[in-house]
Amino acid sequence: MPDLTSGQIRFDGLGSGMDFDQIVNQMVQIEGRRIQRLQQDMQQEQVKMEASQELQNSMVSMRSEMDSMNTLDDFFIRSAESGQESVASASADSSAEEGSYNLEVGQLARNHIMFSNEGFEETDDVVNSSGETRTFSYQYGPEEGEDAHERVDLEVPEGTTLQGLVELINEDPDNPGVRATLINDGNEYFLQLKGMDQGADYKVEIKDEETDLDGFKADDFDTSQEAQNSKIKVDGWPRDEVDEDGEVTEERWIERDSNSVDDVIEGVTLNLYETGETQITVSDDHEAIKEQVQEFVDSVNNVLAMMQGVSRIEEDEEAEDDDMAGPQTSLLTGNYGVRMVQDRIRDVLASAGVGFDRDDDPFPNLGSIGISTVTDEEEEDYGLLRLDESRLDEVLDEDPQAVAEIFSADNEPSTDTSDFRFASQIEGTTRPGLYDVSYTMENGEITNAYIDGEEARFDNQEMTISSRSGDSRGLVIRVDNLSDGEYQGNVRLKQGKAGELSDAVREMTDPESGTFKIMERGYESTIQSLERSIESEQSRLSSYERHLRNRFARTEEMLGRYEGMQQSIFQMRQQLG
Repeated sequence: MPDLTSGQIRFDGLGSGMDFDQIVNQMVQIEGRRIQRLQQDMQQEQVKMEASQELQNSMVSMRSEMDSMNTLDDFFIRSAESGQESVASASADSSAEEGSYNLEVGQLARNHIMFSNEGFEETDDVVNSSGETRTFSYQYGPEEGEDAHERVDLEVPEGTTLQGLVELINEDPDNPGVRATLINDGNEYFLQLKGMDQGADYKVEIKDEETDLDGFKADDFDTSQEAQNSKIKVDGWPRDEVDEDGEVTEERWIERDSNSVDDVIEGVTLNLYETGETQITVSDDHEAIKEQVQEFVDSVNNVLAMMQGVSRIEEDEEAEDDDMAGPQTSLLTGNYGVRMVQDRIRDVLASAGVGFDRDDDPFPNLGSIGISTVTDEEEEDYGLLRLDESRLDEVLDEDPQAVAEIFSADNEPSTDTSDFRFASQIEGTTRPGLYDVSYTMENGEITNAYIDGEEARFDNQEMTISSRSGDSRGLVIRVDNLSDGEYQGNVRLKQGKAGELSDAVREMTDPESGTFKIMERGYESTIQSLERSIESEQSRLSSYERHLRNRFARTEEMLGRYEGMQQSIFQMRQQLG
């Protein structure tokens, strides 16, 4: 009889001498090869999805690199050097003009510092023993204007110590920027009041009329450092006022409330250290720009190389015979999503910059400054970008700002006419591109206007469109030619390749609708379908195994009966014999 174990039929082989258990296991194993194939397919889909995610991560990393060089200030590097670093140092951004400037520093900006006249033996000496709350009142900063500060009336409770007064001043939420400190001269403690801002307007002034805290009136303090502005001249300007004899009757200076001055020489920040003179030289930093270009090429090549790696088709040169030789595919070879990504990036790299004009812009695309795609399949870097450094040197000598623009122009405006000009845009809303503009003047007034084929609103000399959609939304044009007539031209907002690549990657990696999200959903759907097929196949295989065991159990039982009958007949013959 068959042996029943854990709900399954097992065979002892006593009735037939045959190992039916092994036969069933082998038949089930053969029938289960389909599950193995399905599991292999599912594992392959999971590996593909992981490769897709790795490629997406690489593109996100590239986008971060592109964003770091997406403006002229980031990419177009100008350097500023000072002949006397002890007098002043300087730095420059992309708006600075090349040239040299003579800088004279006549005075440094300082903050106001004052000390109490009388010292205290201990920090816990009581400063208010009047038996009631007293007031310490002071004013700090400009009395008028945008940065004006209100008077502070600080309540000092009975029994407050010197250290307690320091804490009251420093922890006061209405404190406008005054720091109190105790200074010990070796014998006594003195109260220091220090304005934390530089400049003549930031003086600590004690208000005697409101202060009734004894020993802390204005006359009870001495100033150790006056609040003052920095004073500079650039190339001898402003000129001093002199009399007929050439004697200086009034010194004239450019004054600022800081020793960091960034609004005198356009695009240049001056850091002042001491009085004296120095020469500031502003120049294009070609080497720094070249490093930026190389970083761009390297970042893009990392992505291109990864895409080639996951979609490569190669001949199997190690096959032992010609019949086995043939094309060998990579993980994502033929994947529609990867092809879309490759085509999009290649299009960005090969096309002219958005808003660039092949006639008006000296370097409208990457090829014009020495970046090309390697097309020779025999080359090791086939399909990647290659930089011609000698060509890059040439174009940097010719027009470094134009070189920087093809990488990092961030809605840089230009027009092809003097009849009107770009006025403004809404950052993040107005898109780069080429926009046709036309308007009609009658009797000194604009009677109709169009931007990018859409009727525009106009107010006085400015026009814009009222549409809530479209690439030109937020673009404002200022009319300069007010003579009667009809006028037309275009406005271009240029975007560099770093920004264009960043935008493309942002779209393709969008977590809801991007190309990679669509690919991920496809893989997930396929994996889920394979999981269902495996579950169905496992259920079928279990039924198949039960059927086999039942069938062989009956066979075992029948053979057992035959064996018993044979034994009975044999015994009967012996008895008769």
